Amino acid sequence: MIERFTTLIGHHDIPTLLLAILICTAGSILFVQLLGRARRTDGLQRVIWTFYSGLVGGGTVWTTHFIAMLAWRRDLLLGFDPILTGSSLVIAVLVTALGAHIVAIGAERRWVEFGGLIIGLGIASMHFLGMAGINLCADLTANPGGIVLAILLAAGFSVLAVHRLARPITRFCRFGGALSFALAILLLHLTGIGALDVEIDQALLAMGKSFSPYLMVEAIIAVMVLILMTAGGAYLNDSRHKEETNRRYRHMAMHDSLTGLPNRPQIQEHLVATLEDVEHEDSWVAVLSLDLDRFKEINDVHGHAAGDEVLRTLADRFATLQDDHVMIGRFGGDEFLAVIGPVWRKGTIHTLAERLLAEVRKPMPWQGHELSVGISIGMARFPEDGSNAEQLLDRADLAMYRAKENGKNRIERYEAGMEESNRSRAALAMDLRNAIGNDEFEIYYQLQNDTVTGKALGAEALLRWHHPERGMVPPSEFIPISEDTGLITQIGEMVLRRACHDAAAWPNRMRLAVNVAPKQLLDDKFIRIVQEALLESGLSPGRLELEITESSIIADQQHALHVIRQLKAFGVRIAMDDYGTGYSSLSTLHNFPFDKIKIDRSFIADLPGNDHSAAIVRATLILGKALKIPILAEGVETEEHIAFLKNEGCQELQGFFFGKPMRLNRLNEHFGELTQDGSSQENDCELRSAEMKPVPARGVA
Repeated sequence: MIERFTTLIGHHDIPTLLLAILICTAGSILFVQLLGRARRTDGLQRVIWTFYSGLVGGGTVWTTHFIAMLAWRRDLLLGFDPILTGSSLVIAVLVTALGAHIVAIGAERRWVEFGGLIIGLGIASMHFLGMAGINLCADLTANPGGIVLAILLAAGFSVLAVHRLARPITRFCRFGGALSFALAILLLHLTGIGALDVEIDQALLAMGKSFSPYLMVEAIIAVMVLILMTAGGAYLNDSRHKEETNRRYRHMAMHDSLTGLPNRPQIQEHLVATLEDVEHEDSWVAVLSLDLDRFKEINDVHGHAAGDEVLRTLADRFATLQDDHVMIGRFGGDEFLAVIGPVWRKGTIHTLAERLLAEVRKPMPWQGHELSVGISIGMARFPEDGSNAEQLLDRADLAMYRAKENGKNRIERYEAGMEESNRSRAALAMDLRNAIGNDEFEIYYQLQNDTVTGKALGAEALLRWHHPERGMVPPSEFIPISEDTGLITQIGEMVLRRACHDAAAWPNRMRLAVNVAPKQLLDDKFIRIVQEALLESGLSPGRLELEITESSIIADQQHALHVIRQLKAFGVRIAMDDYGTGYSSLSTLHNFPFDKIKIDRSFIADLPGNDHSAAIVRATLILGKALKIPILAEGVETEEHIAFLKNEGCQELQGFFFGKPMRLNRLNEHFGELTQDGSSQENDCELRSAEMKPVPARGVA
């Protein structure tokens, strides 16, 4: 057996045989790749890749066979029959394509292996048809046992090849499949040739050869190169396309689709990597949690297209602030996150936070409107505020919530104890949802008085919450929570309707003042709610005064102006509340038809001793006089306050000097007492300072 194999190899031209092995190996690798691609596709794509698989697989079998035949007994070779030679290529391609298609669609084991069997039979068919097309100056006698063995080897290794491809157990199985396919081709050739007995025809040998075997090798190689280039080019082009698609998918998976900024997974991954890099360095890493203020109002009034434009605009601005030490991403909704570090100066962190604040404050044009939002920023630093990414993210969020509680549009750093405060706030938010249905709210009223006469002009409605367990919860705690949770519109509507009903029973000239939250003013139903409250209660529109802060209208001045004009059209009065604490823009006073300006209590508290407060109050009073807008001072608690304000020309007063906020029954009793003391039926009630003791302690109105 060994002697027969040695003789067989000795009859081959080794360089040409090695060339056949090289082509067989390259073709087998590409065939397996194409077949794998066919199995991962479907429909027309599968048909295309199956065709390419058959073209490359059949071409590899055909090329290997004929180059190997040119390497075997070249001295006996006279030529090739063109019809049989061409037919063998067609047979090889078609049968291999058929087997590849069965492998591609075969999900169950028997169909995959059956496809491999078809491929093996195709290899054998091509080999023997190709042998029939070879002209030799010799007679060939086949050994049946050797022929059967050759066919079994081709079929067996073909089945093994597709089995490794379709049933991989390691990442190297694909290479094992390519090797098995190459062995199926080569072993068929060697075994098939070894099964032949050759008897030389001396007469034909003496006639000589009529063609050049080298030219034949070149022609066969050219055909195979063309096949490989066609299928290989398609495979490479598809691979590049898939790589580009995968790259886009990876980018999409790590970036926000709307803004293009890094998304939550990427920025969290970046934070973890940054912390690992600075763990042993003398530097800092900071996490900034950013949450937009008044963003929901923009969505509610102008729609999500305007909200999306705001987010895109802010993303473009944030992108200009990014560098090797700063990554800013969108966490979702109107939440952003910035990771800063490593930095070696703490001031760098605060500087960037201020720049973020400034960028957000810039107005944004939208279809003729000037949209404006604010931002609350919470900051947590490594290593002081947290030792890992999770702690820093959570604590930056807590600081951001504190920024919202403290007035929004500001920066807060994490402090110890915020976790407990946040848990308490969350519990309060849950209780707040049930407070309306459980009738836990009560409206108190604080009188507003004429500065000169002391007569009561009306009262402001102030909401109080009687919590069943915590007792009285101050508005400074639950109002911010109601704004964040969106409950403020429901609570505000309840206060408006109930207060109008209460005020309808007051003396006829007593005005009712009701605070309006920013979300209420931006609610499309707000005008209708006001009209319904007046109609249902019977309260005259001229007795209702809605108090609006400048921050309520700054988000969308055009919409706010439209609402205010409609309210004034049917007689409702509008007051600017907390003047001096917000933007205090002269253009706002110029553009909006206010009926009153209320000076915030913070400027009244230090009168008359504080020169700055006194100057601001005087300037506001002069401005009101010039614009013919009455001024009301809040927080009046002492006779010195009254004397100063009266001397400066302030028309109206409100504060503890005239009494704390009182329940409705106490207010009604008070009105009744004044009427019995001689006030006219026109109900000009009077409270004189001499009759009431000043209240020294200040409180939340």
